[in-house]
Amino acid sequence: MFEPVKFYGNLSEGIENQIMQAINNGELKPGDKLPPEREMCTMFSVSRTVIRDALKMLVGLGVVTIRHGMGAYINEVDGTEDVSRLASLLQISRGTVEELFQVRE
Repeated sequence: MFEPVKFYGNLSEGIENQIMQAINNGELKPGDKLPPEREMCTMFSVSRTVIRDALKMLVGLGVVTIRHGMGAYINEVDGTEDVSRLASLLQISRGTVEELFQVRE
């Protein structure tokens, strides 16, 4: 399902994007448990810090819940979360105001 990050920007964003794609493609469904951090480190070929940063971003988007001692689980996401997910997928957060206006046109 996941592959090592071949991304020259922010590694945690690359991992976040892969997890979001897996959710959007139906590979991960609400209630599914993500692999343990150490396993994801091997899958993505990154450190635990990078995995934790990616998980924090997903928690911030409301896509993942972390249950301490149990793991990270995919949340049920309603329609109000679509804009946040789209912004994450398009990486709008890194765009400038000028770029956002260009997209709007």
